[in-house]
Amino acid sequence: MKALNYDNLMAQNPTKYGQMTNSKGQSMTFFEHPTFGEEYPVIVVFTKERKAFCSDFFDTSDMWKGSDYEPVLKADGTCCCAFEL
Repeated sequence: MKALNYDNLMAQNPTKYGQMTNSKGQSMTFFEHPTFGEEYPVIVVFTKERKAFCSDFFDTSDMWKGSDYEPVLKADGTCCCAFEL
C-alpha cells in the first residue's frame, strides 16, 4: 500500500468510515480522502504509529479480522494485506 503523510492527512479532518483490530492486534481506522472523497480508495490509518496508507480498495467489506485483505503494518513501517505476508 502507498504511504501517505499522516500529519497532512489528519490536519484536513478526514471523514471516518470505521475501525478494526487485525489478527496481529494492530488497531486501525478507515477514512475517506478529505479532497477526493469516495473517488479515492479507503485510507488506512494506524493512529498509535502515526502511519497512513492508501488501501487500493474502494470499500471496507473485504477488510475484516482474519481475511486475506486485512491491513497489516509491518516492522519496517510499510503496510500490506495479510495474504502478502
